[in-house]
Amino acid sequence: MAEVQIRSRVQKKVDYGQLMSYFKKVVNYSSENNDQQNLDDIILAYISEKQAKWQVLVQLEINILEEHRNSNEIKLHDGYVYNIDNIKDLIRHNCKDRPITN
Repeated sequence: MAEVQIRSRVQKKVDYGQLMSYFKKVVNYSSENNDQQNLDDIILAYISEKQAKWQVLVQLEINILEEHRNSNEIKLHDGYVYNIDNIKDLIRHNCKDRPITN
């Protein structure tokens, strides 16, 4: 299981690096051709689309929570079933000060 998580994290970093290299090329082309407005339009359209999808998912989860308000179990869009009685307050970790060394 840990190996799968490590591979997933490494792949995310590789993907991020690849996207950043693409983005740098696009920014350079855009500034060389004085085409920043076109690039802005493309990026803002992409952001708008992703935000709209995210808001739909959030609203679905809110609706699910409201439907199951009187129930002890909630099944979210990710497929997991949560028992509300098992959800507790966050555990707080009070770290100690660094020891004083002479």
